[in-house]
Amino acid sequence: YMVGSMGCASSFGLGLALARPDLKTIVIDGDGAGLMRMGNFSTIGTYAGNNLIHILLDNEVHDSTGAQSTVSKNIDFSMIAKACGYSTIFSGNKIELIDELFLTEKNEGPIFGHLKICSGTIENLPRPNIRPDQILRRMMRHINTSF
Repeated sequence: YMVGSMGCASSFGLGLALARPDLKTIVIDGDGAGLMRMGNFSTIGTYAGNNLIHILLDNEVHDSTGAQSTVSKNIDFSMIAKACGYSTIFSGNKIELIDELFLTEKNEGPIFGHLKICSGTIENLPRPNIRPDQILRRMMRHINTSF
């Protein structure tokens, strides 16, 4: 989890996928993040290998900041991903889409999944209470690396 990253998870994911081609890198974005960092689609499509899966959960709102509407209902993220060079594209509103993403065996580059979901936040959902330096160390442990 990247606290307050405002759409930077896909940049981080690309960097990790490039640095560690031995790992499968999974990026989970929201529609607001995708809209804020549209340029990341072309960068990922150009440089990412077949070890990156980019999942975009689209609820048409910035849910974490108060459910303000996004313009995602007017945007075809799958067409954008295809035009930007993602090799395999999935789109839909069924949770089984996630399974399809992970069952893809022969892809030449990054995989993109656009999943339409309902808006809504769990009542009294707490904010993450882990500090950025703790996130860094947890991630480094997870990928078996150090400074």
